[in-house]
Amino acid sequence: MKSLLFNQRLQHPDYHRISLAEERALYDMVRADIHQIQSMVELFLARIYHHCYFHLGDDLAAEKATRQIFEELPYAFKSYRWQDTQPLSKWLYERMRKHLTKKVPIQPALTTESTHAEAFTRLSEDEKLLVLKDTLSRLPFDQREVLILTYYDGLAPEQIGALLGSSANDAEVLVGQALELMHTRLESSARQVTASHPAFIE
Repeated sequence: MKSLLFNQRLQHPDYHRISLAEERALYDMVRADIHQIQSMVELFLARIYHHCYFHLGDDLAAEKATRQIFEELPYAFKSYRWQDTQPLSKWLYERMRKHLTKKVPIQPALTTESTHAEAFTRLSEDEKLLVLKDTLSRLPFDQREVLILTYYDGLAPEQIGALLGSSANDAEVLVGQALELMHTRLESSARQVTASHPAFIE
């Protein structure tokens, strides 16, 4: 279920993470010459875009949000100073997070309860992906965020805690709550799809 949605990162070879030392070298390079900020854009573009996509659930909206984030970068970078507790990647992530918390639309919560565990498995792969995206978009921002960080970025609870300013235990608890809520809503959403799907109407 989770791999169907989040393993899309494997289709993007430009998605990769650099070491802290490499981040510091990039920071120093851009600090010395702001025109070198294009190197930062090229390095983080795919990662930021896909975070925006998983939060917004739409290509065009994700592209717009990503463009706005990077358009502001040259001006924002002038006031940023490297700190070991806030390296370049964390600073950029926090800027993206602040932008998204303003932009992510509030989706109506799914309220239909269902105990029919076969509903999701009866859908095609494309239908499953659509249901997953819709269900993910309806989670509270903080729960959606930890799922993306866990299953898309591949971060451990300790790394998530450090990124969000919380503990590893808090991150683990939030992931568990998010998965439980997502599972419940997946079944409800899948039931709604199969209820009107021509292939399942007897």
